[in-house]
Amino acid sequence: MNNFSGRLRNRHLFSSLMLAGVLLASGAQALTYSIEDLGSIPGIANSYGKGINASGQVTGKAISGLHSHTFRTTSGGKISDPGTDLGVLPGGSSSQGYGINASGQVAGQADVSSGYNHAFRTTSGGTISDPGTDLGVLPGATYSIGYG
Repeated sequence: MNNFSGRLRNRHLFSSLMLAGVLLASGAQALTYSIEDLGSIPGIANSYGKGINASGQVTGKAISGLHSHTFRTTSGGKISDPGTDLGVLPGGSSSQGYGINASGQVAGQADVSSGYNHAFRTTSGGTISDPGTDLGVLPGATYSIGYG
């Protein structure tokens, strides 16, 4: 080991010890977390959360075989609650939400009749099949994805 890497390692060790000392001196409290089962869309066994906003609304996908549907929960709600299934684009069979903003708008991707995916953005209370939700693709492209 050369002298430079030894000094670098010692600086990292010193920095780590200083941070630990500051946290202990400040009386830092340990954070606790809990995991909550949000369920799934009725009749669909698997669901995956992909995004959460500050008020606790969650979006993601519920999968059944080769197809999935986007969901949006209410704050503190379950995926199985009425109105959480946001559906698919007209002519499509799958969708998944990736992001959700403070207003509850969901962004994601959904397939269309061509088999390619289009980015979508819902209104705060709307579904994927609502007019204006399909964001299409850029000129010359075949697919797009909305990440939020």
